[in-house]
Amino acid sequence: MRLAGQAQLGYFPTPESQLPLIASWLSLEAGTKELTRVLDPCAGEGHALAFLAGQLGKGVITYGIELSPQRAGEAEKRLAHVLNTAFENAVLTEETFSLLFTNPPYDGETSTGGGERLEYIFLTAGTRLLARGGVLVYIIPETRVTEKIARHLAGWYEELRCFRFSGEDYARFKQVVIFARRRLAYHQPSNAEVEAIQCWSRGLAYAGEETITGEDGKPITSPIYTPLTEIPTGNGGYRIPPSPLRRPRGAAFSFRFTPVSLDDYLLAAERAAQALEKTPAWRELIPETEPPAITPAITPKLGHVSMQVSGGLLGTNLVTGEDGRGLLIKGGTEKFTVRVDDPNEDALPEYDPDDPDQRKKLFRIRVEERSRPVLYTLDEEGNLVFLHQPDAIRDVLRAHVSRLARQLEARNTPRY
Repeated sequence: MRLAGQAQLGYFPTPESQLPLIASWLSLEAGTKELTRVLDPCAGEGHALAFLAGQLGKGVITYGIELSPQRAGEAEKRLAHVLNTAFENAVLTEETFSLLFTNPPYDGETSTGGGERLEYIFLTAGTRLLARGGVLVYIIPETRVTEKIARHLAGWYEELRCFRFSGEDYARFKQVVIFARRRLAYHQPSNAEVEAIQCWSRGLAYAGEETITGEDGKPITSPIYTPLTEIPTGNGGYRIPPSPLRRPRGAAFSFRFTPVSLDDYLLAAERAAQALEKTPAWRELIPETEPPAITPAITPKLGHVSMQVSGGLLGTNLVTGEDGRGLLIKGGTEKFTVRVDDPNEDALPEYDPDDPDQRKKLFRIRVEERSRPVLYTLDEEGNLVFLHQPDAIRDVLRAHVSRLARQLEARNTPRY
């Protein structure tokens, strides 16, 4: 969600002037005395859902989810049940709500506004919560009626109607109110059905088709569109059914979430680290702190020790100099390239960038890759020295080779 939306946690409340008009399209089934659950997954301070429930009458139980702690506290004064959490963190039983009233954030899921649109996320997640035959009230900007949203609505809902906000409220976000009833089973929509809904994004409503005769005498059928109308006063045509006590597959109703503290996160991270450290893949990545112990046949000579150190076979070794100060020594090899002159080739002239004739020519230069010994030393003051000159390596090894030999013999006990 972008910064403007983050500042309000995506909160843009439904204008109070639109609520009586929306409520006039809703009613309870005649004579019902069973419970009716209504849900607002972006409840804000609870004004909208509380107003709709009050207009519907007794037996309506309100449920709201609100991310902001302050607004959730206000919603608790108006709604029967409120969860102060993000919608995706709540644990709700599918197909157990009779009315879904949703005015979702108008943005993308990432900090730049990219990713999946929140309007689509709230619609699809809410559809799973709505009971079959339940009523949807969906408020979004008309331009957000994308092909994906239109296809979802056409497949999962029937009795679809779309109206513009009335009066000046339409000018701010070009918002529309979509009324629909969830189907008893999913219906694979045709392209024509999707287009009849998607035309709402252009401020139009599908009004049917007309057929005219073309120049070749063949009939031509084309759709008829009319401008979307402002929401009028309804007659309670969307009757809200009672809510099922349980999910159709038997799951009991649930409306909860488990708060997670910082200590919970730290504990989970510690458990994950402990489990990771036991895996073979992780253990293979841990570098060897000491060279592996071996059992040589005889005690190596000092020259052999020097060769093993410079060849990187002894790893990192700590020795104590004559001054009593510690020194880390690690040997190895490095690769480098050199230019090789081929005696069978004509001598190549030195390249002169200022010579216009040479700039137009291509020269072939052959290089070879070679290796040379290197030595690293680190003293107690943190001075790291890199040596690759043979004389310098020889001087360091000569000064410490006897101590290295004793360490090597203690670690790798000779057989004889």
